Amino acid sequence: MKKIVVILIGIILVGLVFSGCVKVPEGKITLTVDNVEKRHYDDNGDPASSNTIFVYTFFTIQNEAIDELSTSILFFKLSSPLGKTYSPKWFFGSGGSEATAVSKGASASYNIAFEVDEDEELTTSWQLNFSSWQATKTAFLSNIQSGFHDVFLATLTIDKYHYSNEGEYSWETPTEGNTFIYVNITLVNSPDNDENINTNQYYFKLFTTGGGYNPQGAGGSKPDEILPGGQASWYIYFEIPEGAALDKLQYDTYGIAPAEARFD
Repeated sequence: MKKIVVILIGIILVGLVFSGCVKVPEGKITLTVDNVEKRHYDDNGDPASSNTIFVYTFFTIQNEAIDELSTSILFFKLSSPLGKTYSPKWFFGSGGSEATAVSKGASASYNIAFEVDEDEELTTSWQLNFSSWQATKTAFLSNIQSGFHDVFLATLTIDKYHYSNEGEYSWETPTEGNTFIYVNITLVNSPDNDENINTNQYYFKLFTTGGGYNPQGAGGSKPDEILPGGQASWYIYFEIPEGAALDKLQYDTYGIAPAEARFD
């Protein structure tokens, strides 16, 4: 008799656990892709991996089925017509924060970024897939934007440069075989950026064809930060080998506003 009671209790507990895992009826939840953009950089300004691009998918979920429809980055996949699937890199709600659920009778807008092989051709045959313990929905891509839609949050310009054997201070001299190079720059913060950008000299790096070099110092009218839509000009100097072939100057705040400028 005890054995039968234990079995019955087990069946009831299993039923209670899985009662919340039943898929909701079709038609009560809708998934609509609003538009799709290709980008070289993600929202943090980090570049896509080699031979890949970011595919930003903007979409809407309407919930008419249950009190709260859970959403998570883990529930989404992007699939090509040939069956190759990609997992998301980023998932955000329309307000910029990560979304977690959609209330009953409500809709929510999202954007989700997938890192896709750059030689893949995006078409309306691609699918955005949502699958959780509550619901499974699929939507074809639509309104695929042509070209790339990166918001380059900072613009860096090399105004001029010159070589010198003297540093900012009288005791500064380059080591034998090296020289100082003074680079006058202008850095512009895009009005599309919602953050100030920092002008700390250590966010800059000069590259020759032989390697990269960190700054020795900076001077001129340099502010600590540049507001969105603002700009500033000053100089930075580096110690590099004499006769080195100049390549580029790079600015990178590790997640906000990467930019670079090449030497003519």
